Amino acid sequence: MPKLSHSLRITTMSVSHQIGDRCGRWGYNFQWTDQHPTREDLLKLRSCHDELGAEALPKLQAITESMKSPSIEKPQKSDFYAILRDNHENDEALSKLWTQINHVPEWVNWEQLERGQKTFARYALANNVAFAFQAFIREISVSLHAPSY
Repeated sequence: MPKLSHSLRITTMSVSHQIGDRCGRWGYNFQWTDQHPTREDLLKLRSCHDELGAEALPKLQAITESMKSPSIEKPQKSDFYAILRDNHENDEALSKLWTQINHVPEWVNWEQLERGQKTFARYALANNVAFAFQAFIREISVSLHAPSY
């Protein structure tokens, strides 16, 4: 097997594992279970993609190109959401994509989302202060142990 310059081995999907096998990858050891996808399942995923998004993207890019003005020296970044919002009625694929991204799935639990928002709002400030303090302490401790020249 060829080796990389930083001593990691290139791994391939040619190895077939059986349920219960002990495996190790990138310094992590685990036991192979029936929850792990098979090689065949992973190969199928290589050709999966968002077909509706792939169909809509060239249309959004074409709309962006038609909106560019040659008099502007520095081109602005494209806001595909705004372009989709303003043009979804003009194209069937864009309309389907607009409907899909604005549809709330049935499985969304609004009460659970509200609890999460309240928890975040309650503890966000304290957590940010703690993270900043940890970063400050880490920086100070690194500079205290740094060699003096």
